[in-house]
Amino acid sequence: AENNQRNRLLVARLFLATSQAERDAVREEMRITTEAITKLCTEYEKTLFTEKGQASYDQFIEARQALIPIRDRILGLLMDGKRAEAEALYQGDYQNATKKLEGAVNEMQGQKTSLGKETSDNNTALANRATRIMQIAIVLGVLIAICIGYWLARLISHPIGQVKDRVSQLQSLCITNL
Repeated sequence: AENNQRNRLLVARLFLATSQAERDAVREEMRITTEAITKLCTEYEKTLFTEKGQASYDQFIEARQALIPIRDRILGLLMDGKRAEAEALYQGDYQNATKKLEGAVNEMQGQKTSLGKETSDNNTALANRATRIMQIAIVLGVLIAICIGYWLARLISHPIGQVKDRVSQLQSLCITNL
């Protein structure tokens, strides 16, 4: 979006350029900006995972492909000294094409924002489920530990109780206990 706005400003700067050197400098900036947009488009396309996102991107590409020839015609008219024709093209077709391009960019941003929110919501739900599972596992672990502890206590205390009973019996039978 930023580079598209920059290109719009560069086209407006073409009208303010008073010399051929200024126009050439603006044209070079436009070329660099256009290359940057193309590179960003290639990278952005790799992040498309939905049909709706691809459709929005296709609209953007279509709007961009419609805008570039109009921009180039304005540039050519200004280079030929046909300022009035260039202004008419700028006020008409170029403005309409930039509005379509901005609409496509806004649609793509909306798509990415909504996809990001959906992903965030899904991740939150997944984290909540994982937390619930961990809580259940902890409670089950504590209950199992209590059961094992009770079982071990009974396992150990029963033989000790038998030894105690036998010692009591032996004590009652012992002669020295008179």
